[in-house]
Order: sequence, then structure tokens, then C-alpha cells
Amino acid sequence: MYGQDAGTMVPREDSRVRWRSAWSDALAKTVERAAISTKVAERAKDCFDRFEDDYRSALVATAAGAIGDLSLLKQAEAYGDLLHALAPVMVAEMDVPRRDLVEPVLSLGVVQISDRIPSAIVAPWHPLRLAATTVKTHRVTTFINHVIEATSVDFGDLGLFFRDFREQLRHPHYPEAIIGYRGESPVLLIVTDTLDEYSLAEEPHPEDAEWRSDSDPSDAASRVKDIVRRYLELQPHEQANLSVALYNCESAGLPIAAIDALGC
Repeated sequence: MYGQDAGTMVPREDSRVRWRSAWSDALAKTVERAAISTKVAERAKDCFDRFEDDYRSALVATAAGAIGDLSLLKQAEAYGDLLHALAPVMVAEMDVPRRDLVEPVLSLGVVQISDRIPSAIVAPWHPLRLAATTVKTHRVTTFINHVIEATSVDFGDLGLFFRDFREQLRHPHYPEAIIGYRGESPVLLIVTDTLDEYSLAEEPHPEDAEWRSDSDPSDAASRVKDIVRRYLELQPHEQANLSVALYNCESAGLPIAAIDALGC
């Protein structure tokens, strides 16, 4: 709805938190409290400034459609350096600095879903998701150039090759674990579903045993069937004594659905 934040990935301009200045102020206060040394703070500030410049350049390139631009990888490296510089804050028993310095960095590109169930959406502008985008782009261009330039290409099983290649491109790559919140307390979330570089993240073991994502086991059962079929195509002599074991099934209906799928 116009003028409101509900249901939007990006907040209104007048409600955005200028987190760069807030982060710098929090860093200065952390030094004043002697929670971290001046040397650690200076390194963190240098890494933050470099990441901000590289991240802005990556966003400009992405907006222009240059998703294969190396600036997307450069900002991911700067992001890693910033997290490494904040490591003393992460490991120390300092809740306030961790909240004010580390959590804003980890929350960049993560849209929290306001509900009683801790969950969030990883957006395409997450620093690591930007890197994943350009990695996939480079992988596709390298493959195409190889096919064009090579005198001959042996794919082996053509269908299997392209199915695996497609699945690699569909996978979000990273991040697969992020921070969510139960009230004011941070909790670990993992990616459970992805569509067009947007990912839904939920608790690995929700306290109320409720999941936001779809629990229909039919898609997972068809994947089990496909894996078994591909295995038997490569190892046909195993058909007489093949066994399938499913571990850590989050869907109670998956075992039965898998049996039904394999029986078809």
C-alpha cells in the first residue's frame, strides 16, 4: 500500500534508517567504553568504508544490467574483510556492540518478516547473493564460449549434464544461513525455498513445529524418483537389490509420497 511499509522489500524513503552514520556512531561509543581497542576500531572503519564504496559500485552495475561485472565479486571480498575485522566483537561477551555493529552488517539485504514465526527473505541485493549472481553468469559464459571454441564437446549423458547444470544455476549458492529474530533475540535461520534469487529462510527446528513454507511432499518425491532413475541408468545391475533411505525428513508425508512416486 502506498505510503506504508507493510508487504514491501524496501522501506519508505522517510522511514529509512541512515545506518551508515548510526554504525559509525556505535563504533565510536564502543571505543569510548573500551570494549574494543582503537586499532581494532580503525581497521573495522577502514573495512566498512571500502565495503560501502564497493557495494555501491556493485549496485550501480547491477541496476545497469551488468550482472557479470567484477565489482560484484569485489564487494563480496570487502564484505568478508569487514566481517573478519568485526570478529573481536563477535567472540567477545559484548551484547550491545554485537547488536549495534555486527547485526546491521549481517542484516544487509535481509528482509525480516514481522510475525510470531522467525523468518526472513534474502533479497538479490544481499552482498553474497550479488556475488552468487555474477558467479553463475561467469559459469554460463565460460560454458558457452567453450562450446563455441572447442572442436568437439563430449557431454556424456546430455540430459543428465543439462539437468545438473540447470540445478546448479537454480541453487541460491550463498548465503544459506542468516540471522532472524524472535522478538529482540537473534535466531539462526536457514534457506528453505528459493525463487528468482529471492529466498525464504526459517528456523531449522521451529519451537512450535510450524513452517511457513509449503510442506507438499510431491516435489521432493519426484526428485527422489529422478535421482533413483538416473542412478539406475548409470548402474542398471543394481536394480534387483537397490535400497533407498531418507534421513531428516521435515515432511511427514514424504516417505509415503516417495514410495508412491517410485511405484509409478
